[in-house]
Amino acid sequence: GIITRSQVYSFDTNDHQNIQIRSAHPRILLRPSDLADIKARIQPNGPNEAEWELLKNRCNNLLGKTADAADRGLYEIQPSWYNPFATALSLCYLLSDETDPKKDQYKNKAYDLAVFVINIGNTKLESDLDVTRLKARYRIPVVASVYDTVYNGLTSAQKQILRNGLYEMTKDVLSTQNRDKMVEGHPTEYINSLMMGAIALY
Repeated sequence: GIITRSQVYSFDTNDHQNIQIRSAHPRILLRPSDLADIKARIQPNGPNEAEWELLKNRCNNLLGKTADAADRGLYEIQPSWYNPFATALSLCYLLSDETDPKKDQYKNKAYDLAVFVINIGNTKLESDLDVTRLKARYRIPVVASVYDTVYNGLTSAQKQILRNGLYEMTKDVLSTQNRDKMVEGHPTEYINSLMMGAIALY
C-alpha cells in the first residue's frame, strides 16, 4: 500500500535513496541465496549441526503451547518478547527438509503466533497486563518476520490476513509516532518496525 511503501523510499541520505528490495522471499532475516549454504552447514556432521538440533528441540517444545494468557512459555506479556519464538519457528520451517513431518507444524505455529500478535491489539487478555503489549511498534516485527520467512508456505488467505494486520498496525504506528517522538528510544523503535513491515509487504 501507499503508506507502507513510502517507508521504503522516505530516506533522506544518499546511501539509502537507491535501496533495492528483493522480489523474492525471504528478504528480512535471510536471502534466498543463503539457504543452500545454511542447509549444508546444518546437515549431520556439518559445522552447525549442534546449533540446528538445539533450535529444533526448542521449536518442538513450542509446538505444544497454546494462545493462552496463562501459558507464559510462549505467549508472554510484552509483544517484543515474541520475536525469538516467531523467528525460531519460522526458521525451523524454512530450513527443515521437505520430508520432515514437523515442517508444516513449525509454519502453522508461527502463523498462529503472528495472528495472535495481530489480535492482541484489539483486546487485553488480562486486566493487569502492561498496556505496552498492545503497541503496534512491538507487534509489527513479529508479524513481518513470520510473513516474510514462511511466505512461500502460506495460502493466499493466510497471506492476506497477515498483510491486513501489518497494514493496520502500520497505520497505528504512523498515527502515534508524533505523540511519542520525544520519548527516548521510541523514534528508533518506530523506524525499525515500519521498515520491517514495509520490506515484508513490498
